[in-house]
Amino acid sequence: MRPSWNRRRFYVGFTWEKRKTVEGNRSSMKNDRLDRVEAAILHYPDPVVTAPELATHDDLEDLERRQVLDELRLLERAGDVESKKVGANAVAWWHVDRVTPAPPRDPADHPDQCELEETVDVGGRRDRVDGAGHLEESDDELSAALEGWRPGRNREERRERREIGRAALEWLRSESGARTRSDFVNALFESTSLDGQQEKTWWVRVVRPALDHASESGFVNGSTRTYEWIGSEERGVNSSN
Repeated sequence: MRPSWNRRRFYVGFTWEKRKTVEGNRSSMKNDRLDRVEAAILHYPDPVVTAPELATHDDLEDLERRQVLDELRLLERAGDVESKKVGANAVAWWHVDRVTPAPPRDPADHPDQCELEETVDVGGRRDRVDGAGHLEESDDELSAALEGWRPGRNREERRERREIGRAALEWLRSESGARTRSDFVNALFESTSLDGQQEKTWWVRVVRPALDHASESGFVNGSTRTYEWIGSEERGVNSSN
């Protein structure tokens, strides 16, 4: 007996919905895999690594070498990763946030051309006034966490990125426990992102590098997925909290 039209329509509809669910799950798994590979290359002990070496990372043990290589190629197309052939069959990979050519120096950054900066006493605290007359509120702990971090290609870009990074650290310090990328995005993206800046660019180019720098400086406990403020009492820097 042939099924009625309604029954056949129901079967087709059910099959299509099931297919969409399976494809959605596969897409989610691929995105998670891509994020894991990017996090692994960012936190791998060596800044330059081959695909077989990266496949040994603890967070990628469930992936095959071919899968890791496929994700690296996708990241390269997106501009997040670069590669170079270093042997007959070897290819070296690195993340642009860890290995990048030194940007050309802005003439305004030359020591003989930089605008003079001066400090003023504000309530017993030394605050800095830049060449444009803007008062920059000091915070010894946050300043120490970002010391030596010079993001961007020129003075204005560095200033903007440091302000965003500083805001991220200040927010993290005010929170208790570890925080994830989505926590930072929900709390800060709308209020700190630059005009036209995409969420991924905001995170990958600015916030995450600031957190990683603070982690290397000993102020943040950072892993592949979470960040937690641990302060710097051992360094003798007083927290403002």
